[in-house]
Amino acid sequence: MAVHEYGFVYVMVNPAMPDLVKIGWSEHLPEDRAHGLSRTAVPFPFQVAYRAKTLRHKEVERQAHRLLASVRVSPNREFFRIPVGTAAEAVRHAQEQVTGIDSWASPPERHRVGPGDRVVLPLKSGQVFVLTAYLEFLSTEPHVLDFWQAHADGDVLEIDGAEHPGHVAGLSDGDPGGDEDPVPFLDRSGVVQNGTPIGRERLVAGDRLVWLADAEDPAHCTCLGSS
Repeated sequence: MAVHEYGFVYVMVNPAMPDLVKIGWSEHLPEDRAHGLSRTAVPFPFQVAYRAKTLRHKEVERQAHRLLASVRVSPNREFFRIPVGTAAEAVRHAQEQVTGIDSWASPPERHRVGPGDRVVLPLKSGQVFVLTAYLEFLSTEPHVLDFWQAHADGDVLEIDGAEHPGHVAGLSDGDPGGDEDPVPFLDRSGVVQNGTPIGRERLVAGDRLVWLADAEDPAHCTCLGSS
């Protein structure tokens, strides 16, 4: 699983086309993409109605297009005759299919995150992350440090590779700024909020993050671990 392909899949609307939505991808802010499109031959500017931060954004977009093929206006156009809410749900579903827990290879394969790498994991309500660590140098068993649970479909967990642990402010470590969002807005004018982070944690060598999804059968839960 590549950790470098990071971008957005968006849903846009335009007052000149009230019954259509545009679904596309961008490696930059969708608001910047909307601004560029609005300078083409359209009477009104495009507006971003929904954005999904995701890995493999091109594949997520293609999957969303496949899911909505029956309402696509033209095979060579990114416009669909569908309500905005349904389009957003299709993007969320495509993101889960392409980069959700079932799309990752199970252990023993390891996914290493290096400096500058970014991973975005799309979550579904009820999925759990367990953070474990070896507290002592000679420890033989890991200890559970924390639990995180997704409360809604569409929540995401972001993992950023830093040069040094000191470059990350952790909430549980009591670091100043550990509960602050370094990118509070998604648009240049500082209007579109980036949501509220639940917390920021710092993982070091030996820590392990286990992603659990029990679906409807807790006795056969899916598990993905990463060191």
